[in-house]
Amino acid sequence: MLEEIRHSLMQRMYIKRVMIMKWTDDICPNIRKKLEINKEESRFCIVTPSGNLKFEVQYMSKIHVVNIGSRSCSCRRWNLTGIPCNHAVSCIAWMKDDPDKYISDYFKRDAYLKTYANFIEPLTENDTWPNVDGPHCLPPHVKKMPGRPKKVRRREMNEDDSQASRYSRHGTSIIYQLCFKEGHNIRRCPLRGVSSTALVKEEMPDSGMSICSSRGEWSGSIIRERYMRVRRL
Repeated sequence: MLEEIRHSLMQRMYIKRVMIMKWTDDICPNIRKKLEINKEESRFCIVTPSGNLKFEVQYMSKIHVVNIGSRSCSCRRWNLTGIPCNHAVSCIAWMKDDPDKYISDYFKRDAYLKTYANFIEPLTENDTWPNVDGPHCLPPHVKKMPGRPKKVRRREMNEDDSQASRYSRHGTSIIYQLCFKEGHNIRRCPLRGVSSTALVKEEMPDSGMSICSSRGEWSGSIIRERYMRVRRL
């Protein structure tokens, strides 16, 4: 598994380096798309300058304060993402300046080149590796957690639970083995407390079969067999 991870990372870093070298823009493509969206939304902003690179911007029914010097806005989108929001873009346009200058350096082409400048060295098979005297890498100790261990994994919120191992009994009919009637079990059976011998004698009075039991009661399997035999008569 570790070799597969190393191989995929080596290939990914090479693809990223080749992709970055083809860029003609100084800003990453995804960041450029977000900035263009903010430029479109900045048309609906009303800018009021205050002084010291501070502005009051009215957008729809809300008012925000933009500080170009500290690169911050009261909506906090510029503070968190490093991309000028639509309020900041409107102020930069009022100053007749380029919004590309106010994007964080982490989203520039040079930063991406530094990120993928190094690469993973190719290796041969592990049979050719030199032996090193040192401690062996062992897996971590398994810590027993408190409580009963779970047998079913935790499912995601958007995952379908219809394929679970447990199925609902909704819509199924229950048949009690003693009276062979639906809708109840031994707890609510009207024949509860009646001996099995008396019940079988009552079900087959004219069958001519002799019933005897050393204990006076029959098990459920014998009663079912006798009852089904009587119904076939």
